[in-house]
Amino acid sequence: MSKSGNHVRQVWKENNTITNPAIEELYLDTINQVASLFSIGQFYYYIFNFTDLQMEYVHEGINNVLGLEQKDYTLEKLFEVIHPDDLANLAEKEKIATSFLYETINRDEILDYKVSYLMRLKHLDGTYKTILHQAKTLTLSHEKQVQQVIGIHTDVTFLNIPMNDKVSFISNNRPCYYGIQEEGGFAIKEYNYASIFTRREIDVIKQVSRGLDSKTIAKILYISPHTVNTHKKNILKKTNCKNTAELMVKCFMEGIV
Repeated sequence: MSKSGNHVRQVWKENNTITNPAIEELYLDTINQVASLFSIGQFYYYIFNFTDLQMEYVHEGINNVLGLEQKDYTLEKLFEVIHPDDLANLAEKEKIATSFLYETINRDEILDYKVSYLMRLKHLDGTYKTILHQAKTLTLSHEKQVQQVIGIHTDVTFLNIPMNDKVSFISNNRPCYYGIQEEGGFAIKEYNYASIFTRREIDVIKQVSRGLDSKTIAKILYISPHTVNTHKKNILKKTNCKNTAELMVKCFMEGIV
């Protein structure tokens, strides 16, 4: 395994060693539905257990996204296909993630958050895909350490999003945060998008995230299609997004939906 991969393992060992694992039954049908809600394009997901650092399940979508077979996707394979530059930064991102989960919020709140950032993974054909990585804790051990997580990887290559070191911590019912590289290391900051969008704009964004067209959204919100389109234009302008697909990536990464 690469030196950078070992650094990631070391971060997990130092911050998330599990001595008293919980026994939980996972329902893949439900998890599959949840994973699809987090995605905005071609995706796959995996279930990872920190007790033994093993993949418990890998979704068949990995073949479409990376050209790999489910049985071949292990932690070692993941480290192998991550772009070298991104792998070098992965330990820092995981360090800030564990710091947030164990120091910034209460452990009872861990299940309410997902962690999100960008990285590049190599397809079997040798090309790199830009991946929106989203990870959410499924179970905690008896000592309230992160035990099982679901990782959703969505291919957002077509959006041509510039790579960055930002790590987002998203919750639907608690404050959202982001971790960003600053002089001297990562810093965690809280943000609130309520001051950026109007209440109606947020309503429109949530309906757009469901894949609904303007006519359908208008019926749901009891407004005209013209008003919906006006809200869409204003939302794209506020977020500096070129299209709806790019907007959805930003929304998922920054907790707007």
